[in-house]
Amino acid sequence: MGFGQRTTGIPGRPFRHAVRCLVTLVGLGFFMMAACAQPTSVAAYGYVREMLPGIPTADAGRAPGGSPVARLPPDYYIYIEVPKGRSVAGNWIWLRGHYHRCSLKPTNSPVQIDADAAVPTGVKETLVPPTANDVYQVLVGSAMTETPPTGQAPTLAAGNDVVVSLTIDKTTQDVRIKELKSLKPKAGM
Repeated sequence: MGFGQRTTGIPGRPFRHAVRCLVTLVGLGFFMMAACAQPTSVAAYGYVREMLPGIPTADAGRAPGGSPVARLPPDYYIYIEVPKGRSVAGNWIWLRGHYHRCSLKPTNSPVQIDADAAVPTGVKETLVPPTANDVYQVLVGSAMTETPPTGQAPTLAAGNDVVVSLTIDKTTQDVRIKELKSLKPKAGM
């Protein structure tokens, strides 16, 4: 036996050790790929502002005599916040029982609107706080007659006011809003 030779007494042991190391490295590689494939962290903000016929009062939504007033279509304010620089597209939106097409409009943060739409007071309501991330307004489009292709859509929609299906960096991701926050109603004409 020469100088520096290793004797194990078992033929093929160094080979088995090398295979074990290779399998471990491949496993770590798959683990890292799976960790990178996790859904992108997306924050969602959802608000609704009802429109009432006439001028809103303390008893908004009731006609004299206590009978309900027919409501006009509400305004929806839905925003998503994604990490800066991501490629984002809207696929569809489930909004209070109906599927609609949707698109995204980039907007700056903070997102603020008048707290009282009926009387300009200068007081603002912050819908999206200041952030370094990209913020998009979700624009609700026409109603869809067909059900979206994702198999999870009915399950996601069951307990949520809003579900927005997004494509982020070529990966589909559904973002949920359990309950829309109500803003002070405004008068509709």
